[in-house]
Amino acid sequence: MQTVVQAWLDPAVHHSATIPRGQHCVDLEWLTNQKDGANTLYLVAPLDDQKRLAPVLGGLLGDLKDQAYQADIAGTGLGRPLLMVVDEAGNMPLAWLPEVAATCAGIGILLVTIWQSKAQLDAAYGRLSDSVLTNHLTKIVFSGASDAATLDYVSRLLGDEEVSHRSVSYDVGGGTRRSVSESTHREALTPFHLLRQVRPGEAVLIHGTLPPAHLKARRWWEEPSPSPPSRRIRETR
Repeated sequence: MQTVVQAWLDPAVHHSATIPRGQHCVDLEWLTNQKDGANTLYLVAPLDDQKRLAPVLGGLLGDLKDQAYQADIAGTGLGRPLLMVVDEAGNMPLAWLPEVAATCAGIGILLVTIWQSKAQLDAAYGRLSDSVLTNHLTKIVFSGASDAATLDYVSRLLGDEEVSHRSVSYDVGGGTRRSVSESTHREALTPFHLLRQVRPGEAVLIHGTLPPAHLKARRWWEEPSPSPPSRRIRETR
């Protein structure tokens, strides 16, 4: 209990959580408000403090998630779809993730979690890691994967293909007789070494029941400059 409460006693956390007079609190209504444009909440913590501040960051995400489910139960729903992105998810495991990942899309939440590898996911959720992956309908594997857990998982999802082989044999004595044999066997569609050699900026897309697709990322600096935010964004550090 002391560990959970201690993070909230941090002066920086207290300052970021203090609502100035006349300013609306950061809640689900504010995030999905259609009158004042698109609102965004960033929850940021230094790498060295992520474990210590996990109760704060995870608690805020969990509270927003609970508000969304309560709105769905009340029949009001969300005013607009809500995008929830959890980067470096392995540094802040969320206890509710395995269950919520399966149902949040139905109430208007688009959940995106970003992991370094499946090995990191296994370390965070143990036997529930496969459930977390399964409940994410879309999976994108970028370049740089080299751990056996990730390579094996992706290779199994992509499946096998039938490969035909044709062999020709001749008489040892130099005669003209020859025999031809044909056979087929199954091989991995994407062997481990091919997945490991995915080029930077490229990825493999696995979505639902669709065939896999080869993606090329769009660099942010190649995109048109976004319009300036309509209001100041508050950060939790």
